Amino acid sequence: MPNHAYSVLRCVQVGEFKMLCMRNPWRYHEWNGRWSDGSEEWEEHPEVAEALQKETDNDGIFWMEFSDWKSVWSEMNIITDIPAKRSLFHTELDDEDQEE
Repeated sequence: MPNHAYSVLRCVQVGEFKMLCMRNPWRYHEWNGRWSDGSEEWEEHPEVAEALQKETDNDGIFWMEFSDWKSVWSEMNIITDIPAKRSLFHTELDDEDQEE
């Protein structure tokens, strides 16, 4: 789905496969390519399904191989928790502003 944010929940390498677990927060429009729910890759590589604890719920969560991910998405934004305390970097910037 274009212009829509998906979450990357997990990144796991199983043997030669670099896999991403993705989540659509709207809970529908899952990936339907390789490694999608019900695709033949899961049956051809049961060790991957076992390692990833694969489920086939229609919950917006799906797996895809990293090579497919790169062909679908052109950018990634990473959001981290913002620490409660201001960092030393910000403190130094404030000190420089006060000196001017």
